[in-house]
Formats: sequence, C-alpha cells, structure tokens
Amino acid sequence: MTGEATPPPPLNVSLAAWLEAIGARWAHGLEGLAAGGDDASPTPRDPDLPIARLIRALALDEAVGVLVELLLAAEYHVALARRVSELGPGQAGLAFDLAQRLIPGLAPAMLAASAPARRFEVVVVDDGPRALARLRLGEAVFDRLCGGDDLDPALDAAARPMTVAPELIPGLAEALAARGADGLSPVIALADRTVEEAAAGLVALGLKPYRLRLGALPETAEGRARWSRLWARDAALDGAVLLADAPADQAMTALLAECLDPLLGHAVIAGPVSTGAFARPVRLLAGRPGGVDPAARWRRALGPDTARRLEGLIEAASRRFRLDGATLSALAAEVGPSLETLDDAEAGRRLWRAAARAVPATPLPGVRLVEPSVTWDDIVLPASLHATLRRIETHVRHAHLVMEEWGFARAGSGRGAGVAALFSGPSGVGKTMAAEMLAGALDLRMMLIDISQITSKYIGETSKNVAAAFLEAERTGAAMVWNEGDAIWGARGSVGSATDRHVNAEVGDLLQRIEAFTGFTIVTTNLKSAIDPAFLRRFRFVADFALPGAVEREAIWRRVFPPSAPVSLAETEWPLLASVPMSGGAIRNAALGAAFAAAAEGGPIRLALVADEIANELRKTGQPMPVLDPARAVAA
Repeated sequence: MTGEATPPPPLNVSLAAWLEAIGARWAHGLEGLAAGGDDASPTPRDPDLPIARLIRALALDEAVGVLVELLLAAEYHVALARRVSELGPGQAGLAFDLAQRLIPGLAPAMLAASAPARRFEVVVVDDGPRALARLRLGEAVFDRLCGGDDLDPALDAAARPMTVAPELIPGLAEALAARGADGLSPVIALADRTVEEAAAGLVALGLKPYRLRLGALPETAEGRARWSRLWARDAALDGAVLLADAPADQAMTALLAECLDPLLGHAVIAGPVSTGAFARPVRLLAGRPGGVDPAARWRRALGPDTARRLEGLIEAASRRFRLDGATLSALAAEVGPSLETLDDAEAGRRLWRAAARAVPATPLPGVRLVEPSVTWDDIVLPASLHATLRRIETHVRHAHLVMEEWGFARAGSGRGAGVAALFSGPSGVGKTMAAEMLAGALDLRMMLIDISQITSKYIGETSKNVAAAFLEAERTGAAMVWNEGDAIWGARGSVGSATDRHVNAEVGDLLQRIEAFTGFTIVTTNLKSAIDPAFLRRFRFVADFALPGAVEREAIWRRVFPPSAPVSLAETEWPLLASVPMSGGAIRNAALGAAFAAAAEGGPIRLALVADEIANELRKTGQPMPVLDPARAVAA
C-alpha cells in the first residue's frame, strides 16, 4: 500500500537474538548516559555472523566494530531506535559526539576518509563539523548485515555468481591461506584450469566464486578503485572470491592487475597469465585436475546402463576430455538416447566422437582447431615409417589402459598417459599430412599451432601463449600439432643477459608442460638438429620423413588426381612422372596446376600439362627439368 514503510529483511535466529541483546544494552545505556562507559564493552559476537566476518576482514578497530554494532542495532531495535531519534529529533543517524560518549576509545581519526570504516563505505559520515556529524551505516552494508544475499548494485554488473558442483583442487586451500608481508593473500593463478574447474575448487572449500567481467568495470580509474573497495567489503560478508578468466592480451592483463593488486580479499585467475604486470604476488598452481574421479561424473550423467556397457571407454574419455558439468549434461542429453539402440562398439564410437567435439574452440592467437580429413588410404609412406605411425596410433589409443589401469605410469616408467612425437624431414614430405591422418584415425580434432603468432618479444608473453595452447588442448582433447617446432622447441643458449635468462626459462617451462601434458602432441621440424636435446628425450617417438622413392612417388601420382578428374595419362606415363625426384607436396602442387591448365584449355589433364607444372615446381628450388620422353618410356 502506498505510504507504508518497507519492512526490514527477515533475520535468522542467531542474528535476531544477538541484535535484541545489543539493542537492549544500548537502549539501557542511552537511558542514563552516565552508565555508557560501563556498558561499552562489546557483547560477544558469533564469529559466523556477517558483522563479525566484516570486522575481521576489514581489520576495523574494536571501537569502530562496536560503533557498527550500535548503528546496526539502532536500525532494528525499536526501543533503541526511538531513543536515538529522541536525542536528535528530525535528523537521521547517530550524533558523533554521542557515539564518542557511549564508546570509549572512538577517536575522530577512526572515521577519517582514509580509514577502513569510510574507505570501504561501511559507515557514512554526514558533511559538516565532525563533532556535530551524524553517523549511519551504508545502505548496502545494512542490507547485507541483516542477512541479504544481493551484492551492492554498484558491483553486480561486473561480478556474477557461479553455480557449479564442488570438486577439490589440490593445494588451493593452502595457497589461499598464504599471506604476504602486507597481510594479503597472493593472487592464485590456476594455469591449467578452466574457469568452471576453478569455481568448483572454490565451492569445495565453502567459498562463493564470482566471475569477474572486466569489460563491465567502471570506465575511470577512480571508479575502478571504488569498485575494488566495495567488492572487498561485500566479499568479506559472503566468503566470496573474485574469479577472473586469463586475459587475452596485454591491455586486459594490465586492467586486471589494476583491479586485483589493491584488492583486499582472495582473487583467482583461471588459465595462463603473464605475472609480470602484477605488483601483488602471484602464486601459480599448475597440474592436472585431481580430487573427484572424473569418470564418476560421466557415469552419473550417462546413467547406470550405459556406464556398465561402456565402462572402459568412459574411463578413457573422462580423462581425455575435460568437460564441465553443464557440457557433460548437454552431451548426455544429445547422445544418451541413441546409445541405447546401438551395439557396444558403435555406441562407444558415437560417444567418443561427440565428446571430442563437445567443447567449442576458444579464439587464441596462432591456434586453429580443424577437423581432419586425411585417412590411411590417402597417404603413401615407406613400410618402416608406416609401421612407426601405426605404433603411435596404438600408444595413443590405449594410453589410459596401459599407463593408468595396468599401472605402468606408477611403475617407475617416468611417463604418463601423454604421447609426444617428433616428425622431422624436409618440406613437403607429408609430416603435417601424417599428423592429420593420425588425428583422424583417433577421431580427434587437430589443433594447428602457428608458432610465429604465439612467440612474442615481450618477456613472459610466449610462455603465456604456450600455456594457453596447452590448456586449450586439455580442454578440448584435440591433438596438438606444432609446425616448424624448432622455432620454439629449439636449443637453449648461454646466459648473457636478463633476456637470455627469460628465454631459457620459457624453454624450461615448455619442458615441464610437455612432460605433464596428458594428451597427444606432434611437433614437426625441418631441422631435427635444431631441437633441444632435452626435448628429444621427452618425445616417445621420433619419425624421420624422407623424400619418397620412385615406388612411393608413382603411388602418390596415381592417387593425387580425384576419380572425377578427366585424366588422360597412358599406363606407361605414370612411371615417367615418378622418375622425377619430388616431394609429395610438390607432386600435389604440380597435379593441381595441371588441372587448372586443363580447365583453361577445355581438355583433359595430359602429360605435357603435368610436365610444365613439374618444371615450375623444380624451378622453385633451382633444379633443372629432366626430359620426359614418352617414346623412351614405351621402349623401356
């Protein structure tokens, strides 16, 4: 009804009882100010009450804590509110001089603009002489101290609560409990976690994660500083933690550092971040997710019948593909019903394929997620190299069974379930094509990494970009392919400057990451000799690709033209083409060029056109074009 007063928010039993006690005490004190000094000792507080958490977290002076209690009680206790009103008719709040008489030790400096009570907008002091000023609780603080759950409206746009199932993260509790010389906890960087995984770890510790939206922060530095102060205050009331995604670039990293450096309270960053921008200490927690068995979540999502039928595959998939709760539920809803109608083998393939594509790609510099299209039938290799690639496929396919279930990872082998392979050889011999073929054979997406885009002249940025690529591979389960890997996996040099030390530290960071990575990594290089020996020891397979011989070249020529292409080559002309030493990539280029030439002249793809394109390919490397004589081929 219009004109009616808004009722105060409901109180929980312990808070209501406590307010009744302190309200009665202060009302009694105001009845006879002479007794105010005797009554000034604070009523014992329940340490779990929001007001007790606020006083502890903001390190308020005891006298200021008692003042906050008094101001809160004056808003709720009828007798006390009436008494305060009588002592200051027509004015809101409590007179400062009266507060000083009631609370011994309450000094004017405790309510200075820079003091915590006012800096965090807990106590509002009206303008005018301090002795005559009126004191009130901040409106948002009043609502929260009375049990309200909503953040201050000034915070809500840039900090959103996250709802996730709890899942422990080893070492997180200890990291949050650490304190520096300034009394602040460090910023925790969970380099190998998604923001959902980080939130789950915080919930498991009884904390409330709020996701920071950097773009929604106030536009001015002054506005952002106030936002950080208000967040610290509300976080103290909630047991809340500010959780940020790893910034995408230097500008966003600087903005995040500006927000977190002065923040009084816990702050966590999910994903790889360059720590150089932060004045506040940053503690890195890296490593695979631990705690709750991930397969258990998959079994719950897919149901007991499917879990029993596909137990082994679920174990492997749950460790290959790091799906959060929402993604896993969506996957179960999408493919679960169809699995019931398929036999076990087909159901397993369907589930694996869906899981491998459940996570959308995150835009990252130099990283591209693609669907492989090359099969074993599309690639021509010497028998020994073909056998090596088959062994690689076997190791990746059965990594979980052998390394984890059979215990080889724990039996002193020094290796985990991850498989890393180095493909070396000159350009055009099929290294990337073979990598794509293996990804397709394993029904994984392929993550192509352009090293030129992830390396940076800025100290720390290369490591950050590399860490982001590894995190994306962990998140999606894709096969990583680093082309021309010697640019980043190359040998470390001697230390002659601070920059050299940082470069070598980045290489060392790479060594740790490839060692800890549980997925499938392929590094290709034209210069095997340039790869750091420390890296070579970490590759389970090293496959050397050479220029194809005449037999392989003829097989490539026969396969390079699609069945629908109008090819007019005599049977004796195929060996003639194969007689020219060329890489598989050069053969494909020549075949494509001949096809375009045939289309332009309106006829079939014939030997003369192919020979012209072979000559063009040989000119690129300064090689002469041999004479292709069909008559000599026929005679032979």
